[in-house]
Amino acid sequence: MSKDEEFIKLWLRWAFNFVLLLVLLVVTGFTVAGLAAVATFGFWKDFSLSTMIQLALLLVTFFVAVRVVVDSVKIFDRVARGLLSRVPIFTGRTGPRRLLAEVTALVVLSLPANIVISFLVQNVPDIVPVATILLSLVILILAYDVSKSIYLIIETPIHNFARRIAEEERKSEGAETGGAQSS
Repeated sequence: MSKDEEFIKLWLRWAFNFVLLLVLLVVTGFTVAGLAAVATFGFWKDFSLSTMIQLALLLVTFFVAVRVVVDSVKIFDRVARGLLSRVPIFTGRTGPRRLLAEVTALVVLSLPANIVISFLVQNVPDIVPVATILLSLVILILAYDVSKSIYLIIETPIHNFARRIAEEERKSEGAETGGAQSS
C-alpha cells in the first residue's frame, strides 16, 4: 500500500471517528456538569442499569476521542512535514542546522507578529481573528517541528546512554550472582 493510500485511509478513519465522537457527545449529553456528577461519590449510591449504560457510553466516547486525537496528531505531522518541506530555508537541512533555522524562523515570526496584531487591532479589527488564527497555526507548526528536531537530535545519545546503563547493570548483576554462587 502506498503512502498516499495510507494517508487517505487515515483521513477516512479520522473523519468517521470524529463524526462518531460528535454523535456520542450529543447522545450522551456530555457536559462538564455531567462528568462531575459521574465522578462524585453519590454516583455509586443509586447504581442502576441506566447508570451502567451511561458509564459504558462515557467510556466508549472517551476511547473514540483518544483515537481521534491520535489520528489528528498523525495528520498534523504529515501536513506540517509537507508544508515545511516547501520552505527553502528548511530544505536539505538536518540536525542542529535545521533546529537553528527553525528556532530563528520562530523568533522572527513571533516577535513581529505581536506588533502586527496590535497594529491591526487598532486599525483593522475585522482582520484580527483571521490573522491571529493563521499566525498561530504557522507558529504551532514551527514549534511542533522544533520539538521533533530536538527529539531527533537527542534520540541517539539517549539510547546510547540507556544501553550503557543497562550493560553496567547486567555486569553488576553478573558480578553479584557470580560472587554468590562461588560462596
